[in-house]
Amino acid sequence: MASRLVAFHERLLDEQCAARFPIPDPGIEIAAVGSVHVGGGTGERLAPFRAVGNLPAGRA
Repeated sequence: MASRLVAFHERLLDEQCAARFPIPDPGIEIAAVGSVHVGGGTGERLAPFRAVGNLPAGRA
């Protein structure tokens, strides 16, 4: 995951990254900054996870 993405959220939330979780398959990484979890990876690798946020209300 790009360190600048984590650094941005650290500054935004005034919190340090508490943990990073590499997930080799599907090739993404999750970082915990405060109460926010930030996902990182290529657009192709993150596409299935982004689609979850586009579900109609009541379907999540």
